[in-house]
Amino acid sequence: AQERDIIRLLLNYHSHQISFPKTEPVETTDGTMEWISVPVASYIIEDLERDEITFSNNLFSHIYTELKNRFNAQQSLSPDYFLNHRDDDLRELATDLLSEPYELSDNWSKHGITVPTEENVLREAVEGSLYSLKIRKVMKMLKDNRKQMDEQWKKGDDIIELMERQHRLETL
Repeated sequence: AQERDIIRLLLNYHSHQISFPKTEPVETTDGTMEWISVPVASYIIEDLERDEITFSNNLFSHIYTELKNRFNAQQSLSPDYFLNHRDDDLRELATDLLSEPYELSDNWSKHGITVPTEENVLREAVEGSLYSLKIRKVMKMLKDNRKQMDEQWKKGDDIIELMERQHRLETL
């Protein structure tokens, strides 16, 4: 689900800008903070590459690789490219991820109820999605490491290194 959400964000919002306060806060002449804006695709790809995150689902991995390669080559990430892709599975996934799952009723606006769209909270959506994917990966690493510890313990082997790794993962 986390990998799917990352791909959905890339397909739908790849060129949208998200803003962050500069890491070294600099006040402008009017006393406000300076912000830096980056495209969603750039932020997600750089974040995943920096942490060496890979996708376990082959289809998600395939579409991510294609998205990343097109982005790095400064080629269009237009939804049309993926909606008309030669690979049937990739085309079907893109169609699913690019379609809106729901539509708000007009009654909401008639009663003065505003519902923030994902676009309004895009930075939070992107950061939350990346965080969820990373947490999921770390949880799997913890589980796998625990299994290795159990196997080594049963064999009578030293598990100090695995215990240290477990501690680092739990800290992470």
